Amino acid sequence: RVVGLTARRAGGKMVKVKATEGVICNAPMWSLRKLIKNEKALDILSGRVDDNAGKVESGSGSSVAAQSWMTDPEVDPKTGRGSVIRPARQEQQQSSEETMTTADDSLLAKCDNAEMTGSFLHLHVALDATDLDLDSLEPHYTVMDRGLEGDDRIINGVPDGPCGELNMIAVSNPCVLDRTLAPEGYVIVHAYGAGNEPYDIWKSESNEEETTTSTAAGLDGEE
Repeated sequence: RVVGLTARRAGGKMVKVKATEGVICNAPMWSLRKLIKNEKALDILSGRVDDNAGKVESGSGSSVAAQSWMTDPEVDPKTGRGSVIRPARQEQQQSSEETMTTADDSLLAKCDNAEMTGSFLHLHVALDATDLDLDSLEPHYTVMDRGLEGDDRIINGVPDGPCGELNMIAVSNPCVLDRTLAPEGYVIVHAYGAGNEPYDIWKSESNEEETTTSTAAGLDGEE
């Protein structure tokens, strides 16, 4: 049972934060600051508390994380492919790390400034396994809509490839290895995206407002 977390502060000291009201799991690190409501916990994780002198100043604050992908401004992400993984890390992120002060070298500052990976969309389903020969199946598959080389489309100067937007889906079929993971006559399947695209392409008009308020609690920038 998860009751909290252990974090390492600047200088190497370990700090234990125990949850008294609840624990949120599988949430993106970039949402950690918004999820913690306890001011004392925020002070500790933000590096604003000194063991001997009490609170100290910190330049750390919430910021916009660098993105691992580039999005074509002329393409609506809801209507077509328009993003690619950056060929190199964002320069602003490199410069941010080089100039980070000791006060900013806290767990929350590192979470805020970590480069944000693409969206992981997860699908967990139970399937009727009647007449299915599990012994002939593999426990894991990688499915590519456009293949390893992708197609001839180039976005922001980056050619398509295995990690192109909406190309790769990984599928896990764990019941091949352990039949007891699902009730007799069924199998469970876990399918997920390659973590190479922004969440915007999965949004719909009907859930956009709800997504804005629930992203922090339910998605792993990761979805």
